[in-house]
Amino acid sequence: MKKYIILFILLISFVGYSQQQQYHLDFEDGTPSGVASNWFTFDNNPAAAEVVDNPDLDGTNTTASKVLKVVVGPNNAFYAGVNNGWSEKAFGTWKIDMAVASNLTLSMDVHKNHVGTIGIKMGTAGQGTSFQITNQNVGNTVVDEWQTLTWDLSGINPNGELTNISQMVVFVDWTEGMPNRAEGTTVYLDNIKFNAEKLTDAPAPDLDPEDRPNLPLDFSSSNQLLPGGDGAVTSLVVDGTNDVLQIVGAAAAWDHAKASFKNNVDLSDNDNNTITFKIKPMNGTGTGNHLLKFEDGVAGPAVAELPFTTTGTEWQTITLDFGTGLGNYPTMVLFVDSGDAGANSSDTFLVDDIAGGTLVTEEVILPNLPFDFSSSNQLMPGGDGAVTSLVVDGTNDVLQIVGAAAAWDHAKASFKDNVDLSDNDNNTITFKIKPMNGTGTGNHLLKFEDGVAGPAVAELPFTTTGTEWQTITLDFGTGLGNYPTMVLFVDSGDAGAGSSDTFLVDDIAIYSATADVRDNNMLNISMYPNPTSNRLNISAQNIIKSAVIYNILGKQVMCLEINKNSESIDVSSLASGMYLIKYSLNKITGTAKFIKQ
Repeated sequence: MKKYIILFILLISFVGYSQQQQYHLDFEDGTPSGVASNWFTFDNNPAAAEVVDNPDLDGTNTTASKVLKVVVGPNNAFYAGVNNGWSEKAFGTWKIDMAVASNLTLSMDVHKNHVGTIGIKMGTAGQGTSFQITNQNVGNTVVDEWQTLTWDLSGINPNGELTNISQMVVFVDWTEGMPNRAEGTTVYLDNIKFNAEKLTDAPAPDLDPEDRPNLPLDFSSSNQLLPGGDGAVTSLVVDGTNDVLQIVGAAAAWDHAKASFKNNVDLSDNDNNTITFKIKPMNGTGTGNHLLKFEDGVAGPAVAELPFTTTGTEWQTITLDFGTGLGNYPTMVLFVDSGDAGANSSDTFLVDDIAGGTLVTEEVILPNLPFDFSSSNQLMPGGDGAVTSLVVDGTNDVLQIVGAAAAWDHAKASFKDNVDLSDNDNNTITFKIKPMNGTGTGNHLLKFEDGVAGPAVAELPFTTTGTEWQTITLDFGTGLGNYPTMVLFVDSGDAGAGSSDTFLVDDIAIYSATADVRDNNMLNISMYPNPTSNRLNISAQNIIKSAVIYNILGKQVMCLEINKNSESIDVSSLASGMYLIKYSLNKITGTAKFIKQ
């Protein structure tokens, strides 16, 4: 009988402690602690924490591994340090049971460039302090060498909030009541170890900033969003049929609500130096002062602050000019009700479709071949005195080139094509051209340039005969790549001091040898009705593999696998406005615009 009682007690003990585990924050790749953006430095804006290779294989840490690097200086608070965000729960949540002996110590490897005290703290998901230890005089005794430091947790308050802990804090150089620290105090941390009962697992590691999605942000994924800051609660909600960001301010001592984005926004190459988004104040009058800010690191120094205001409580589009001279920044922060009068802000805002001009343009509006001239975005201004424009020939939108009656012996049209000549089955490019006056006899040239007005990498001469539409097929050979500029010279090298002839051009495309092209004619893409209210019909001579529809901000709203010659697409659920449809036929892709009524 006694044996059964002992066995029963052991079984109860095993069940009670079955979730006890060692937490080991080792900063290695593929772990939550190894993601630098999971760590935040404080206070007085020290440099952002970094995950780096072990810089000094000595002492108690001779392993070539990853470690956390923190740099603070004399202008940082005496309690400066590093922590993971409590609300993010990047390491999961845990409970410290003081009745379990293995839970009563914490250790970590430390490497410092000066002698100093290190403190620790844990906090809960409710932003409360579970315990803090800064008075044990735990610190390194040597410099520039790894040491393992240990903290005794047996004296922490047993009545403290020891459940639902989600935050680990390290005060890397506690200087309260001591001389100010030196400039550039560098601390490396590794192998933070403690035991606790696991309550929830850590989420999958987040993406580093360089791997995060760039603009546009349409909030179709929570991966675009960092947790709300300064008491704000951020979440994804549905407004109508759209996924949008909701920001709810805290009824606390904050005069704003804060949302941060995993955006890695590049402001260095933008056609009009603007950023655009939609915002909807959900309560109050809608009148407010707000701020969009870019930071050089998570909670790092601001590199651009763009104030704006809202009026009314409906959706409104905000366009902000950020000027020139900026670069690529890992953190974008939106402050709503920023600087408003009063001690706090508990207003609610919806936000959607944050976009920058260039990024949307490069992704959607500047298609590769074929060119059907359904969009003026395919065309750069005419050069060498020529005037280029889009005109209608029959029912087709085509390019018109009018030469100048000046000292140029040609007319020049350049295209926003970014043509890839490196992967083509038969190394040919095909287009249609129609001389509009004269005999139609002329010498012409298609040229590819390595940059706008850069050196020519391929020059393809051709001639025309007659004044009707004719198909030109040019062989560009092998060994070529991807080029940002294509230029068409008409009347190139003709006799005479100038050229004022007019030409129409359409359907510039590169063909795959396996494409079902009849008599080298173009693949006639048909799309109707346009505008449409319910269905959009698209057809072609060849198989349409797929189609993707984007709104004017570049947000993908529909994706279809077609794999047949025609399809009737139900667009009745789309909001009224202009859309782009990008279709794929074997190795050929193109885009067209349509209007949803």
